Amino acid sequence: MTLIKTLKKRYVKLFTLGKKFSSQTFSDNLKKFLLNGIGLFVVVTFTFYVESVGDEYEKKERYKEIVSKIPESLRKSINYSDEYLETSEYRISELKDILEKWETDNDSIFITAMNNEFYSPFTYFELIIEYAPPFIGMKMFESGDQEFKMLYPEISEEIEELIDGEKLNHILSGINKDEKELINKYTELVYSDFSQKLDISNLNDFKFWLYNREEIQSSVKLKYLVNKRLIIIRDFLVPNVKNYKSEIIEKFKYFDSVNNSFKSEKYFLYWKIN
Repeated sequence: MTLIKTLKKRYVKLFTLGKKFSSQTFSDNLKKFLLNGIGLFVVVTFTFYVESVGDEYEKKERYKEIVSKIPESLRKSINYSDEYLETSEYRISELKDILEKWETDNDSIFITAMNNEFYSPFTYFELIIEYAPPFIGMKMFESGDQEFKMLYPEISEEIEELIDGEKLNHILSGINKDEKELINKYTELVYSDFSQKLDISNLNDFKFWLYNREEIQSSVKLKYLVNKRLIIIRDFLVPNVKNYKSEIIEKFKYFDSVNNSFKSEKYFLYWKIN
């Protein structure tokens, strides 16, 4: 009985803050408790909402920072492509020169002079110059998770297409693979055919190609490999790089426009207002 009275007193005190029950006081206090509860709920909910919006805002700012670096990366890739094409054109010229002189009765047909120094283009025949444009900013993008990439799905799709696009894959996998296979055949030819009759220990010395001109000239296999290398570079590698360079230029214009659009955005705290 004492316990019931004690609970009753506590119940009355809770809702009336007095010793006697009053419907008016109970109603007033109930309203106050409800308002306080609703107020607390609104404050907590709004706090979580602001934190959520703030987190998304920070992710978007990081995304925009990455995108802002892409045009510069693309500019470097365009310059890289120009240099690569220039080098490729020089390689084409050397290979064509070798083939045009192949049947000539002259010991220097496999020798070239540059800066008053002599060398043979075959010295660098095993060298493969892979096309690898420097996508600096976009490498940072690859480290982001799927949620991060979905902040701006259309832009993310453009980036991924540029990094993992079909044209670039064709250049890096197909053409480079063909060149590597050709180089393997060249190496096999040197060790299986030339080594039987010639001292290949000084293969990189232009004198090897000068003094052994007739023996080298008689190799139909080598002439075939030179012609095949010319076809790979001239008819496949260079056209594909030119096409991909054109795509990079278009992407440069696109991302430059995207960045200008980002710069024009105005925010009040975390909320976009335009």
